[in-house]
Amino acid sequence: MPLFVRGFFISVSKPQKEKHLMTKEKKLRFQTPIAETSYTHLTTPDFEYNDDGVYSVMLVFDQRPQFFDEMEAYAAETFGKKKVSLPFKKNDEDRWVFKTKSKYRPKFFDSTGKGIPDEDVRNIWAGSVVRVGGTYKAFDNASKGVTTYPSRVQIISYAQSNTGFDAVDDGFVHEAVAQDTFDADEDQF
Repeated sequence: MPLFVRGFFISVSKPQKEKHLMTKEKKLRFQTPIAETSYTHLTTPDFEYNDDGVYSVMLVFDQRPQFFDEMEAYAAETFGKKKVSLPFKKNDEDRWVFKTKSKYRPKFFDSTGKGIPDEDVRNIWAGSVVRVGGTYKAFDNASKGVTTYPSRVQIISYAQSNTGFDAVDDGFVHEAVAQDTFDADEDQF
């Protein structure tokens, strides 16, 4: 629509909306095989790079899971042969690492598939064994790729927290020891 300003006609166009690559009709889901966790922020959000906090986890696999092929095929269908960012890669130890994150806390389930109330979920430390389910979609902004959002986590086994201290023989032992109750900021050390 032309606009008349100081004796000139200026063409004004509507602002472009962000290109949405996933329609509501096509919700793409994933479910990982059982895997070991690394860099885990599933029960409390991580505020290091996002002021609003992000729930995230990296899963480590010895073999490449099949759902990686599905995500690659989706990326190829969406972007063609362009190089895109994917939520997985092979690490230096020849293992596959998968990262998923969301601004929403996922729902938790025990190894039998029974839901766990939020107040009963303990901290999930690195080395815990879980299965994660959620959704994924393409993004197209400064870069292009596929991102994932965890919505549910099945806890197979908890790893013990690592306080950084070795046990000392004949030292003080608190009588009422509770597991995973020390909630201080681990990054302060």
